[in-house]
Amino acid sequence: MRKHIPIAAGAILAAAVFGCGQKDETAKTTPPARTSTEGTTPAKDAAADASNRAADAAQTAKDSIAGASSAAKDATNATVADAQAKLDQVMQYIKENKIDLAEKTLSVLEQMKASLPEAIQNQLASARSAVNAAKAKATGTPPGPG
Repeated sequence: MRKHIPIAAGAILAAAVFGCGQKDETAKTTPPARTSTEGTTPAKDAAADASNRAADAAQTAKDSIAGASSAAKDATNATVADAQAKLDQVMQYIKENKIDLAEKTLSVLEQMKASLPEAIQNQLASARSAVNAAKAKATGTPPGPG
């Protein structure tokens, strides 16, 4: 784990330094063709090689960041889909008069309410009212406030 942190930090730094604002990636990663060996030195060759490696590392970091972003979006979509499925399950439990199961499932959803979109949060409030009403109907007492 400790080895991954410096590598990730280096990759992000390389992406920030070399990857931002470049319009033509191929121009930066492909060294110019040499027709003769005049004017070349080992230092120039090493610098060009280092530049190419840094550009490759920056591109790899950029691709990794894009992949991580995509994975985060997928995880968020999965969480929302799971919450919607549980909410549908709560409503089904109410219809089947399984109030305890509806209460338990709704409580799980309410614990993760802050991470859900506003539309689902609003549905949670409606579901809570429906569960309270179903409880009141089952016990014969009038429903209390949320």
